[in-house]
Amino acid sequence: MKVVPPILPSLETVREGINELLLVENWDSFKAKRNPIKYQERLHKLFTSKLKIMPLIVQPVTPNTFNFKFYRLRRYDRTMNERLISEYSYPPNSVIKYVQRANIPYHPVFYCSDSPLTAIFETVYADPKHTKDSIYYLSEWALRKDVDLRISPFLFNSIDPVSPFRIMADWNIEKVKEQLKEYSENQVNGYLEILNFLSQLFVFTNTYVVTSFIAHSNLYADHIYRPDIFIYPSVKTDRKTVNFAIHPNSVNEKLILERVFKLRVTELNKETNACNVFISHVGLNINGTIGWIRPNDDTEQGRKIDEDIKILFGQKIE
Repeated sequence: MKVVPPILPSLETVREGINELLLVENWDSFKAKRNPIKYQERLHKLFTSKLKIMPLIVQPVTPNTFNFKFYRLRRYDRTMNERLISEYSYPPNSVIKYVQRANIPYHPVFYCSDSPLTAIFETVYADPKHTKDSIYYLSEWALRKDVDLRISPFLFNSIDPVSPFRIMADWNIEKVKEQLKEYSENQVNGYLEILNFLSQLFVFTNTYVVTSFIAHSNLYADHIYRPDIFIYPSVKTDRKTVNFAIHPNSVNEKLILERVFKLRVTELNKETNACNVFISHVGLNINGTIGWIRPNDDTEQGRKIDEDIKILFGQKIE
């Protein structure tokens, strides 16, 4: 993990800077839709003036040791061509005109989650037009074999203590301490204070201007060590699971679409984070061709798909 900066501010300096940043009342004033580079530069100048440094967290992952699948949900629209793999991938650059959680304008990322349910919660909760008849496509992606990977696990004290990802968060802290062992305890604590502060920004709904800058600074860093994947907590699951923001080039080079579930969300319970879905078809990617089958077909393949669905969604499918 590359975390060692040339200098480290004291804990007192960091806390003073954080307090000044907390006084900012209108982050929207930093938006620069027509000039995203200026937008990035303005925020970088602000944060480095207050915190003295902006951390870049990059953890190399050896091939075949990052065993997550990636799940992305998108709503059906009439312009979709469901046989094109690109329909389930990141959006084109030209349509990314607004700040989102982990990207600035005209700099797309591939948003996805660690599980089907997290992807559903993230998308459907934010869909003002959702009804039980709305059609969605849930795509399942996997890493290609034997690829090198760099991740930015931005989970410093922002993940729920009961989450399985808490282990990753705690490991991050220990790794940072190990990398910074040449510095004083006060400086190390100051650096961790910065990471805690920045990661906490990802759990609020009114901080997109700042979190988009943080994620962009990592994913679009202009050097060969930039991370492929930026990891942050899912607010929609009360920080018990995570979301991934993946650089488009990394999607093209390192991910492969495995299958797509065409579904309706017939029931969604925000209090218990539970949902029921109706899956009408499953599209299998076979050498670049998406073939659609019904999950309850009385065939060996149909029965296997049916069992996979029960495992993935933890429910009996309608």
